Amino acid sequence: MKKRLDPASYEYENYQDTLQLLKDRKSPSIYLGTCLLNLCRILEACFQKKAVLLIDEYDQPIISSYEYGYHQEFSALFSTLLGAALKGNPSLDIALLSGIQRVAKESIFSQLNNPKVYTVMDRRYAPYFGLTVEETQQLLEDYGLALNADVRRMYDGYRFFETEIYNPWSILNYADSGFLDNYWVNTS
Repeated sequence: MKKRLDPASYEYENYQDTLQLLKDRKSPSIYLGTCLLNLCRILEACFQKKAVLLIDEYDQPIISSYEYGYHQEFSALFSTLLGAALKGNPSLDIALLSGIQRVAKESIFSQLNNPKVYTVMDRRYAPYFGLTVEETQQLLEDYGLALNADVRRMYDGYRFFETEIYNPWSILNYADSGFLDNYWVNTS
């Protein structure tokens, strides 16, 4: 159940301060490092449940920092940001970081102890790296489409462990437009 934050409460003030920090491009990195932690606390105060933190493509900023020559400055901020949010955060229930770079091989995660890394080769989690056949069939049926030979030929081709997987981006775009196209090619 969502509860409205009292404007006189610490959480409300913290929320306003965090928003201002995030909006100001000149905010010192030392203050930005606790933004995710603060947002988790605010969410818990609003919903009386611990936060679920999903960070997609966590590795892209790391790759960019190497590519454009600001890794030294960036790694300190990112390490603090993720360390504060993920380690010892009493308002966090669970976190999921997705990306192609292995967590354990990046020094910015030195604050985390033994993160569990799951890949497409893990039998238990392989179905979560895309849409299964059943999910794809249901989605297409909901849009008045069928998982036919043309769709299979165009979008099938992934097998993670023993699970046949469809690319969500392509299937969702096909469902939306009703037109078979190379949607994934146009994402870069």
